[in-house]
Amino acid sequence: MSGFAATSGKFEVFAPGDDTHVMFNDNNDINANSGLTFTHAHIMGGTSGAVSMPSRAMLLTGKSIFHLENKGARIPDDHILMPEYFGENGYNTFGTGKWHNGKKAYARSFDNGGKIMFGGMSDHLKVPLYDFDSSGKYPKEDQYIGSEFSSKMFADEAINFISDYNNESPFFTYVAFTAPHDPRMAPEEFEEMYPRNKIPIPENFLAEHPFNNGEMKIRDEKLAPWPRTHEIVKEHLGAYYAMISHTDFQIGRIIDALKESGQYKNTIIVFAGDNGLAVGSHGLMGKQNVYEHSIRVPLIISGPGLPKNNRTAALVYLNDIFPTLCDLNQLEIPESVEFRSLLPVIKKQDAVFRNEIFYVYRDIHRGIRTIDGWKLIKYNVSQENTIQLYDLTNDPLELNNLYIEGQQNDKFDELENLLATNMLKYDDHMDTRKTNWGKIIVDQVVKKVDHLGVGKEVILGTMYSTKYDGGGAPGLTDGIRGMLDFNDEGWQGYEQVDIRVIVDMGLKTTIKEINAGFLENIGSWIFLPTYIEYAISNDGENFKVVGTHSSPEPKEKEGSNISEYASHLKNLSARYVRIVAKNIKSCPSWHIGSGEKAWVFIDEIIVR
Repeated sequence: MSGFAATSGKFEVFAPGDDTHVMFNDNNDINANSGLTFTHAHIMGGTSGAVSMPSRAMLLTGKSIFHLENKGARIPDDHILMPEYFGENGYNTFGTGKWHNGKKAYARSFDNGGKIMFGGMSDHLKVPLYDFDSSGKYPKEDQYIGSEFSSKMFADEAINFISDYNNESPFFTYVAFTAPHDPRMAPEEFEEMYPRNKIPIPENFLAEHPFNNGEMKIRDEKLAPWPRTHEIVKEHLGAYYAMISHTDFQIGRIIDALKESGQYKNTIIVFAGDNGLAVGSHGLMGKQNVYEHSIRVPLIISGPGLPKNNRTAALVYLNDIFPTLCDLNQLEIPESVEFRSLLPVIKKQDAVFRNEIFYVYRDIHRGIRTIDGWKLIKYNVSQENTIQLYDLTNDPLELNNLYIEGQQNDKFDELENLLATNMLKYDDHMDTRKTNWGKIIVDQVVKKVDHLGVGKEVILGTMYSTKYDGGGAPGLTDGIRGMLDFNDEGWQGYEQVDIRVIVDMGLKTTIKEINAGFLENIGSWIFLPTYIEYAISNDGENFKVVGTHSSPEPKEKEGSNISEYASHLKNLSARYVRIVAKNIKSCPSWHIGSGEKAWVFIDEIIVR
């Protein structure tokens, strides 16, 4: 969730929130009665499973999804940020909460701040925080763990800033809540508001998604077992609603502070969410899809001279917020901003603002939705294509797929052409009408490896993360090497710990080669080990090192790469083979997750 306030006279406040599609709002000053509600606000989607990262980058810059750099993890200097621009135009800028777009971009954006969380998510009672650093460096040693619930801490920072503000210049306050992002947890009094037996199940609930959408095993989807059950979904929804209500309460406190300081009447308030969430709808739990529940977001704008108690069904993006606030504050819209001001809709709520909305998820989902309520979604997963066609006017929950393969459908043809037009417009390098969408076909066939260690016992000296278990200890010698996708279940992931593994060959064996594969996906915080050591032993206790490898310093790059490290032996005999791989431990200073936990992924220890 996010919030920003901008004022036609003096002050601005902005508040975004994470993973939001429902708002139980008791605060009359930020609900639909207080301003203009955009019932059809959307995100463009995500080029990463961490959808909030590109979503917030688009919101902050007014850029389109394919014009972001490194999926929004870094915002280059020529992409002007909204708070940066308001600061250049005389506003005092303040930021608190989640910042998922790099420390340098934060430093460019704000004159002041506090309780800053660089990254995507955390335990809400153990938030890794920084105080404002005027140098903009934010070294790891300055990080500390917050002592209260995330939403309260971020609200407290905003309240202190507003209450103490005595400058004649206007302010821009950015309050970025991490809630209701999982882990789903809320203070007890808010949990009690939602008895699980009274939580309704979504009408589009499914026990399982009907086909592989390419993200069936991503972290979000692993939050609940398969098949989904009513009981499990009710538990998640109840906790989810409790977190939203707790965040709503904190927003109310911020608005009270605006009133008490006498600044409320001069303040434009924008309330938005950076993505939606499935939580049981269509058999999904996460946001890595382009169904309505995940692609549409809350958006309310209120303030002096703006409509109150009004709604508009105009098709809008979060990317439109930056130019809108420029217009409302009589500022010229920067040339780097690509999207449009919502002022025409603010003036005339039934104005036709946009005829269609274009959706993206990675290189596997594309969609288009039109002003008359038709929606097309196309999937390309492992070279398999799936198509969905919905009449949202009569089927808003996307239950009845009207596409029938091989049957002529004029509406499908119309939407497919419109989708292709929008893909060109936004510089999408995919083409959904081509075989495999024009993607270069990488050899992603399962790599089977025959070697002496297949099926041998694996003894783990350190423990992998249960998020990425790779089939447990036996998965390291199952004769199958993991593919480029770290979600393919073949990889075993270790978070901020070294890998120590012993393979028991069962009896003394002549060994000519030891080889292990490691995955690198820097954008997903997965790094090659800094050091790898192979050793052999006959008794399992006294080991002789027979090979070492070092990896170069990691550099910023996109996509996944697999590196194999082989050591060749001169026909040495041993029963036990030990592999030690050193984790870089923390993401480098240039990385979006600077100072946060780094991963090492291993699969298939080969003994020949």
